[in-house]
Formats: sequence, C-alpha cells, structure tokens
Amino acid sequence: MIPPSPSFSATILPHRLHHLRTFIDARVKWARDPFLDTAVSKEKNLKQLFSLKNQILSSSLPLSTLSSSPVKFFQKYPSFFRIFQPCPSLPLHIKLTSQALTLHKEESAIHSSPCHRNDAVKRLAKVLMLANARRLPLHVVNKFKYDLGLPHNYVTALLADYPEYFQVFQ
Repeated sequence: MIPPSPSFSATILPHRLHHLRTFIDARVKWARDPFLDTAVSKEKNLKQLFSLKNQILSSSLPLSTLSSSPVKFFQKYPSFFRIFQPCPSLPLHIKLTSQALTLHKEESAIHSSPCHRNDAVKRLAKVLMLANARRLPLHVVNKFKYDLGLPHNYVTALLADYPEYFQVFQ
C-alpha cells in the first residue's frame, strides 16, 4: 500500500489545515485597587446621568417619560437637573441646568478633538480585533461605549469618518 502524498491529504481534509482560536479556562486572582474602587463607588451613577443628559439634551421632557429614573435621582443632582412644572395642568418636566449644558459643550469639544478621536478609534479597533469574526453587534458596543470613551452618537460621528477601519451592517 502506497502512503498518500501531502498534497493528497490536503485536498481530502482541508479542515485540518485551519486553526481554531479557543479561549483558555484560566482562573486569575483578582487584584484589588483601592484607588480605583473608591473612584468607581463615588461615580457609580455617571453612566445613568450621562444617558439621561443625552435624552434631555434637546429640550425639557416630562418626568413621566423617564420612568426608569425616580425623582430622587434628579433631586440628588440639583446642579445638573432642574425639575419644574410648566403650568399647573401639565406634569412635572425635567431639563438640564446651564452648568450641565456647559459641561456638555466641553465634553463635545473633547470628543471632537483629533487626538481623542484617534484614541477612541484605536480602542474600538482593538476590541473588534479581539472579536471572533472581527465584528460585533452594535448593542454590544453600546454597552462599552462609555468605557471606550466613545461619544453617544459614535455611529454617525465617528464610525462614518473611518470607513477604512469600520463598516456598519444591518
């Protein structure tokens, strides 16, 4: 019996030539960082605050439309939110204070600076390189956009400007 040649085995079993990436089930000891833990505990409401800021940004909204956030949350940040009643027959409304609008303008200026944009693009590209097919659903990226330093409208404001790195599929 004649042994098969290497080219013969490659044509019959091409799946043996492909390497699969797998994750290693390793346990890593969690190292606590007291400074980071303190900062995170102090700023635990920032994501919710910024999310609400982006919803309210254009104008005031009735408090009933923001049912996921109780009135106590808005009262906790009086320098950021102002609760008011436009007239006695209408429900309570919420809007941003002038200080919050100033902070939003500063945040927008930072997000639009070339240095920050390049850093955000690099961070997002690295995350996508770690993904299995080099793609992720947008709802997954949305969960990490705050941690990646992406603007709230990153799809239109950032991804569209870098077509050589990103494609958005429906």
